[in-house]
Amino acid sequence: MPDRLLDLEKEHLRAEEWWRGGADEHVPIDVAAGMAFVRVYGNTKAIRTRQDYDDALNIMGATLSRLIPVYALKDPREGRQPVAIDLANQAFVRGATRLRSCSGTSLARLTVLRPDLLSAVARLRRIALPLVLFLAGVPVTRAAAESFSPKANRLLAALPASDYARLAEHLELVPLRAQEPLFTEGTQRRYAYFPVSGVVSVLYITRDGASTEIGVIGNDGMAGLAVLLGGGSTPRRAVVQIPGFAYRVPAETIQAEFHRGEALQSLALRYVQALITQVAQAAVCNRRHSVEQQLCRWLLLSLDRISSNEVLMTQELLGHALGVRRSGITQAAKTLQEAGLIGHRRGRIIVPDRARLEAHACECYTIVKNEADRLLPPHAEIRTVLS
Repeated sequence: MPDRLLDLEKEHLRAEEWWRGGADEHVPIDVAAGMAFVRVYGNTKAIRTRQDYDDALNIMGATLSRLIPVYALKDPREGRQPVAIDLANQAFVRGATRLRSCSGTSLARLTVLRPDLLSAVARLRRIALPLVLFLAGVPVTRAAAESFSPKANRLLAALPASDYARLAEHLELVPLRAQEPLFTEGTQRRYAYFPVSGVVSVLYITRDGASTEIGVIGNDGMAGLAVLLGGGSTPRRAVVQIPGFAYRVPAETIQAEFHRGEALQSLALRYVQALITQVAQAAVCNRRHSVEQQLCRWLLLSLDRISSNEVLMTQELLGHALGVRRSGITQAAKTLQEAGLIGHRRGRIIVPDRARLEAHACECYTIVKNEADRLLPPHAEIRTVLS
């Protein structure tokens, strides 16, 4: 039997032994990632090498950090304390045992609580999609490619057949991993992305590290407009907030099609106008409206782009997106939940009745949606990744 299979079998046996008899309250995150992966994806055929397995553990560690609190021992006198992990700037490495950075400090032996881990595993097992492998960015299979047509993107779907055919041979389906930065400040864009599921946030990061979302991009549009507009880069960052898939196309290819002056150019310019409206309305909403109303606007815009009534998002990440304190998000979510407008559990927000949420929201969402619908063709072919 090949060594790689013996190694993986040992990992499985180690996981099962811990699962049956483990009693420690704090579980090292590398152990937790291995336990969770085996319990959720133990029968997968996608793991062929040791590197595949290490990559899977890294991504499972990142996934757990989005679902449950992570702890670290910074000062033995204070005991283990929760740590904030910004996956847009940090990455799990070598089996998720440490982070490259966390508040400027290299941390080892990160842990999670056993009850939290059990809860996270139960949630992951309820998701039909192979979430961890999808987030890990494993090669896209033929089945996945057939499930997500490029025409699930509103702009690509609106292209005439001849224009679409010129682009189609250059389109590459890629996963959008949670908290993955597609672009960072000042970097040249090598690709333009047309999401078919998931949500990308356009963020501005201040000098002291605070962030505010100024726009959201989903299957309605395109990330990487600087490629078309001639600037090549921007002082903003584009980060995946809700995982999904996108078709990417090399910058030089999309530039050549844009400069033909045909359908893509007209559609892209109209989309720019719609995005400008969204950015301007976000500025008004963030300045003039309550956190509760801002949360309503964000939820509605996100739900439009994933065609679902459920958003996977922690309060901490929502706070970063809206540029407000986590306590403000907590209070706003509590108010909306008490009013029956949302259901809220750790890392998950469910909207049982969109119409009621829209009625409760400020006018900003309606203005943004109406302007996009006025400028862009209707979108009939929308598919989802997470349900």
